[in-house]
Amino acid sequence: MIAISTRELTQSGDKYFDLAQTQPVYLRRRKKMFILRAVDDNPSPSGDPYFLNADNLSDIEQGAQQVKDGKITRLTPDIKKHLFGDV
Repeated sequence: MIAISTRELTQSGDKYFDLAQTQPVYLRRRKKMFILRAVDDNPSPSGDPYFLNADNLSDIEQGAQQVKDGKITRLTPDIKKHLFGDV
């Protein structure tokens, strides 16, 4: 882990952006920490613009964590019928 100040980022930006290609760089600004990391422009293999929206990616990550934590409801035939009728 590497943590830098905003001054260090300003003075040696290229160095830290290059480093962020291989590991997160933590940036201290006042009393908060930010993470500088490289990501692809669009994580979708098909280039779907839905994945360019950070809120959408956050919702996906939150949903994946809920699955890992076991906070899910299985769609049983009874629940399906209640929600969608006889479709």
